Amino acid sequence: KLGVAAWSRGLAKRGGNNSRSLWIVFGVLLVTLLYSYNVWRLAFLSEDSRQEPWFQRKSGPQADDAFPGLIPAPPTIPLTIASKNWRGSQWEEDRRDWVDDEPCSREASSMGCSTRGRSGGVTTRGQGDAMDLADSSALAAEEAVEARAELDDVCKTTFNRDALPEEEKKLLVFSAPPPLNSLPASMKSWDSALRGRGRLVVFANDRETRRVCKENKIPLVCIENVDEGLPRVDKMFERMHDLQPEGVVGFVNSDITVQNFDPMIEYIDTLKGVQIKQVRPVELYEPFEETGYSSDYWFLAVNRLDVSHSGVVHSHDLGGYDFWAWNTRLGGAPFLPIDIPPFRFPYAIYDNWILDMSIQTGLRNVIDATAILDIFHHEHKRVSDSTTWYDALLKGVTGVYMNRYFGFHEPRKSTSAGSSSDFRGLHHVWTLGTSEDAPFFASKDVAGNFVTQRRKYWSTYSEKQLKAEGCVGPFAEPSGCKTKEAILKGTRRAEHETSLIPLVDNNAQSKIETAAALSWRYTLEEQLKIHATEDGFVMLVGVNFSYRDHLMNFMCSLERVGMSDHLIIAAFDEDMYRWGVRFGLPIYKPQFSIDLDEWLGNQGGGGEYGSTRFRRITKLKSRAVLEILNAGYSVVWSDVDITWFVHPFDALAGFMKREGGIAIQSNAPYVANPDKEARPHKTVDLVVSAEPTGECRFNSGLYVAPNNPLVRAAFEEIIAHAANSQVSEQPSFDAILCARETSTRLSASCTYKPGNGVSEATRNELGAQFSTATLHVEVLDRFRYPNGAVLIGDDNENVYTAGKERFEEYSGAPLFLAHNNWIKGEDLKKKRQQDAGWWFIDSRHSCEFLKEEQADLYLV
Repeated sequence: KLGVAAWSRGLAKRGGNNSRSLWIVFGVLLVTLLYSYNVWRLAFLSEDSRQEPWFQRKSGPQADDAFPGLIPAPPTIPLTIASKNWRGSQWEEDRRDWVDDEPCSREASSMGCSTRGRSGGVTTRGQGDAMDLADSSALAAEEAVEARAELDDVCKTTFNRDALPEEEKKLLVFSAPPPLNSLPASMKSWDSALRGRGRLVVFANDRETRRVCKENKIPLVCIENVDEGLPRVDKMFERMHDLQPEGVVGFVNSDITVQNFDPMIEYIDTLKGVQIKQVRPVELYEPFEETGYSSDYWFLAVNRLDVSHSGVVHSHDLGGYDFWAWNTRLGGAPFLPIDIPPFRFPYAIYDNWILDMSIQTGLRNVIDATAILDIFHHEHKRVSDSTTWYDALLKGVTGVYMNRYFGFHEPRKSTSAGSSSDFRGLHHVWTLGTSEDAPFFASKDVAGNFVTQRRKYWSTYSEKQLKAEGCVGPFAEPSGCKTKEAILKGTRRAEHETSLIPLVDNNAQSKIETAAALSWRYTLEEQLKIHATEDGFVMLVGVNFSYRDHLMNFMCSLERVGMSDHLIIAAFDEDMYRWGVRFGLPIYKPQFSIDLDEWLGNQGGGGEYGSTRFRRITKLKSRAVLEILNAGYSVVWSDVDITWFVHPFDALAGFMKREGGIAIQSNAPYVANPDKEARPHKTVDLVVSAEPTGECRFNSGLYVAPNNPLVRAAFEEIIAHAANSQVSEQPSFDAILCARETSTRLSASCTYKPGNGVSEATRNELGAQFSTATLHVEVLDRFRYPNGAVLIGDDNENVYTAGKERFEEYSGAPLFLAHNNWIKGEDLKKKRQQDAGWWFIDSRHSCEFLKEEQADLYLV
């Protein structure tokens, strides 16, 4: 304004030409100087100045973008901030080696990370489609989050023992039905039989079963499921034992009907405080041996009566049992002194194994209570339209195979020996683990009183039958008991038939192993078919064995926001794959064109940050993504140190389009108060604000990669570039996507054009478009998707120290996630999540929120 005024004065000057000309020249020079200064301040310094709180959109601080609608600087924040941050950023460029996730080391700078002065350098973002994409994506995310909030996707435990009447607290009977549309007659019979003296409690996660339980006022407990959508037996027993600290806990299969439960109530009352001499088996068909101890801890098992389709009732003679119960006491004995394997419920053999191990350990008095209670099972088909479990096993049903694998190899092959290694050599005996081979049995004497008696031999046969077979007594066959030999031979055969886990152990030898391998669930092909959305998207994570704790915490965080599907896990070493299969995770073993052991080196573990092994592990991520892209699916990649506060597919809804570009998290720091020390964590150095798309500022821990030829081309080049670098894969994303001469780098996005690293197949697919096609790369908003160096408030706090609510209050934007980076050390990383309240699992990898007893929601 001063320059224009001077110029106008010169034009209006009356008098000599010299005076008039001087005023005109002075005005033009003043306009030029002031204009140049403002261009320099807003353009040259935009890398830092746009990050400051005074440079915001009217809707709130959106420092990732240079949009119109800026609000003036608050009077409390001086405009000298920009120059201070500019000096800091120059200093920072010489200190890039230490930055978490290696945004731009000196070596990386020489490989294409430094782009100042080139056509790929930082420029001000345009006002067109890029701005529309950011706005529309933010709107799509918020609409998707609001829509999901109206759904009942997150399981809530409605059981609350304290809300029950005192009499009902004494006996809790659990059941785990398949998904229900209505309450079956079998479960109604148990609910009716227990009311007033006990309570039926249901294990379930699915929405419909939760609705049915609510309508029938039956309390529900959420439970961890395996990949097949089935409850884990070990977690069921863990939860049952924890939820009943004092009293009796039982379990009944949901297809079992009871008519009169009174006899069982009466018999349980007779066991209270009664010390029974403990026994344990020594050898099959030999007498039980007394341990020298007595105990009032017991375990009851009840066999069923089968009802055929025609209504004929007969005793069940195929082994197993369908109702069991045991007593608990505060600080008392555990259910078993060994870990229960992660059996898939309700697939066969888990019940035989549990009863067999209870008998063999001898710490609880195992009692056959079949004569006390009549329970009924109506004939029906099982999994895969099979009439028997063995039929399902021959068809290669993965869960049935895994149960048999556990049943005949645990606890010997267990990754944990449980509370005592004394029992590690135990193994399940074929055909045993039924109520018939329990060392004790209950009945009534002639006076009608309940009595508990001891059996002599460890066998499913009675003493009379054993003598008739020539197995015991004075007339026993000298050559040995043929029945016993058949059982031992059957045990060895069962162990041999299920001795391996496909893809990691030796080639299948038996027809059962071959069938399992042919129908194996834990392959990439099967996982994609099972878990991809209708649009072909999956969320992909990749870990090695040392990161399994972070993986389980990550999966629990997804469950908390309603994401129980669409996740698949790439196992980056054999131990992780074996462990994931064991616990029923949605896992697969990537088929890389490299030898993992040779690539990662011989040393174990996850690799310390900055080590060669660590950097090579990071380079497996993009390889796993490309493998899925080449299979025809789209990927949302997330590191497992990210905590999600909303469903990831809602947060990224605006970017999950098949023909869209790449959306990626920024790793650039943001400092709200440059006058105060800014340090994301004590293990890293000071930081200053930087452009979201600044040099090497992409974070390859979170991105959306739609399946289209341009995205595949980009990942082919990223992988090739990373293979020739000595740093992690992260700088390669910037080098390929933004730092080339053909790239256009904007403040919150850039443009990728295919180069020489694209495969011939992808070139052919692109055809004539190869030389002209461009791919948009969008950087995610740092306040909605913050990294660990986004520092807010007067004290420069990141999301972990500020907490979710305060972070949102400062930023003015909804918080979708927190990325636990910009910190060194896995133990410190875990502690930071724990301190923030975002570590969701216990030492048993149980999801804490699933265990939380809610206020009684609907019990009467």
